[in-house]
Amino acid sequence: MSDSGHQHDDNQFQLTSRRDIVAVLRQLGRRPELITAYFNQGRESLVTAVLDVDHETAELILDHGPDDAINRRALAAGQLVCMTRENNVSVKFRLQGLQRASRDDGPVFRAPLPESLYRLQRREFFRVPMPVSSPVLCRIANDTGEVHEFRVTDMSLGGVGIVDATMKLSLRIGDVFNDAELRVPGQTPLAVGLEVRNVSRHIFRDGTVGRRLGVAFQGLSTRGSTLLQRYLQRLQIAYRESSPDND
Repeated sequence: MSDSGHQHDDNQFQLTSRRDIVAVLRQLGRRPELITAYFNQGRESLVTAVLDVDHETAELILDHGPDDAINRRALAAGQLVCMTRENNVSVKFRLQGLQRASRDDGPVFRAPLPESLYRLQRREFFRVPMPVSSPVLCRIANDTGEVHEFRVTDMSLGGVGIVDATMKLSLRIGDVFNDAELRVPGQTPLAVGLEVRNVSRHIFRDGTVGRRLGVAFQGLSTRGSTLLQRYLQRLQIAYRESSPDND
């Protein structure tokens, strides 16, 4: 296995925020998930797991492997490329400065927290529900330039689900809107093209009847894809941290 990767693809899924990296690593330690750590240009590997994440010292504590000879070679290599899965998402990160340490329960590895971490969705178009308290909005203009605004119910890198309470805008399967706009909290409005893929009846909480539409992105830029991916990753991390299973 080579340490090299496709930089253009990887950057779309890269986490560089210390908070986000710590959240993912702690999630790996809660289960815990087995991690395959490669070294010596991928010719050797050991199986380990996250034992602790120390935010104050910015260190990651990993389980010591059962084979002392392999452990010594990993320490001598100085760098590990770690790969695992978390909630059906591939996770990859690189550790530098690996050292041996001791705890009450035995020897462990310790290393500075990785500067970046990659999360690669098993399905690129995995849908994430949108928060109601801080809604994402989709704006679509009709032929006369009149703008209609819709609340987004779920999002993936492939498109969004929206709900329409007024049904004033003519929307049919196959319709394409090249000048739509996506408004994500905390980000500048993102210009997108949209194609209507499905339309269904939707009943709102107050009993009124509207419609739900699934629309696909058309010509989403690399920058737009990167911004949306990072937003979706933050949401997924926030959802997991607020889950009762994490109490």
